[in-house]
Amino acid sequence: MIKKIITIPLISIIALSACGNPDSKKDITSSLSKIDSSSVTLEKESPSSSNIDTSTFKSIFKTSVFLGDSITDGLHDLDVLDQENVVSGIGKSIGDAQKNIEQVANQKPKNIFILLGLCNLSETKESAVTQYSQLIQKIKEKLPDTKINILSITPVTSERTQKEERYKNINDFNEGFKMLAKKEQVNFIDLSPIFKNNTDLHVKDGIHFKPEFYPIWLEYLKNQLK
Repeated sequence: MIKKIITIPLISIIALSACGNPDSKKDITSSLSKIDSSSVTLEKESPSSSNIDTSTFKSIFKTSVFLGDSITDGLHDLDVLDQENVVSGIGKSIGDAQKNIEQVANQKPKNIFILLGLCNLSETKESAVTQYSQLIQKIKEKLPDTKINILSITPVTSERTQKEERYKNINDFNEGFKMLAKKEQVNFIDLSPIFKNNTDLHVKDGIHFKPEFYPIWLEYLKNQLK
């Protein structure tokens, strides 16, 4: 098998800074390096300890769109997915994402995976849930047959939480998003199992992720398409 090496150009590293955080560019630049993505393993209930073939993801998620912030940016920055399947941006909040609905609708996706909320943590949970509800309603209007998947906010390291109190709200926000998903009859995907057996996925800033996170993430989501 030919091994695929994933590298990140400087412009992509800069694009990964979260919510306007000035520390992110420096931390990510110093932490990311080349990796052999074909050797990444997923240690979770399903699948367990299997090699991940990243070459299949572009075809598997060909009819999906990922809507998110700088965490989601890595999917096309690392060439894991094609750019048209990723609608993301630095510091994108739930409210900001409403401006991207036309762009998403033009793709006519069968599935939409939404990873937002990290940049809303300074607000109240009620405000974030209201904005999410508005976003979902607009997506339903444009794409009534599309399966909507709300992804839980990804965790940050304990060191990062000590630096910024707002990250203590992640679990509370995720509970709010889970309840909203039930109310709106859309799918909620808890990403926390990814991190139970993969404890070293964060880069130095404690928010963003090393390149090996992305194939693990997509392998986890792949089962949601079945």
